[in-house]
Amino acid sequence: MVCHYEAAGSEVCPWSDEVEGNVDDEYKLGMMDYDGARGVEGFAECPLDPQDALSLFNSGDVNCEADAKIFMEAYKVDYQYGGSKECDAPNGGCDGTDAFDRPAGTSEHLNNCLAYLDVYTIVCEGAVTTEAEGTTAAPTTPVGGEDCKPLDEAGCAAQPDSCRATSRGGKFRKCKPKRCKPMTESECETAVHCEKKMGRRGDYKKCRSID
Repeated sequence: MVCHYEAAGSEVCPWSDEVEGNVDDEYKLGMMDYDGARGVEGFAECPLDPQDALSLFNSGDVNCEADAKIFMEAYKVDYQYGGSKECDAPNGGCDGTDAFDRPAGTSEHLNNCLAYLDVYTIVCEGAVTTEAEGTTAAPTTPVGGEDCKPLDEAGCAAQPDSCRATSRGGKFRKCKPKRCKPMTESECETAVHCEKKMGRRGDYKKCRSID
């Protein structure tokens, strides 16, 4: 499959305007970066190479937040004090280096989530095949919630309705259950660890975790 990034719609932003004061991106407050509301799980990082985002796409985690290389978990220690590429970003010491290289096709000025974050949708097109055999992956029994956590990359990718993969530097890190709260009605219906909450008139109100 061939992957690329497209600017996400503002509706994918999981936070309300009330938390905007607690959100910082890479070009604020002395170059600090929090990727979302403090204390709240944010988006996965967009890998530098969109092709490395395939595992996220296969897991159903199709939105990611684009940062400069200096703020990405896989690289940021290189630019900090004592790192192999140490430089003083707030005072211009990183200018002219690769510290501010970004995921291909993204911009630091998108600001489509809480006025500061740059959120993109991962778009991958082509046949879905296994790396080992080049054949279409077989379906598995649906799992969700805590059952997502022990899954490996392939197992996580086979549960796109309920589980999502997290990555670091484009490499699979662990499998986690998807958050129920931001799901649409149809997404909530297919996530085995979530349930719909309906309003008094029978209309869809929200999605919540099954206790």
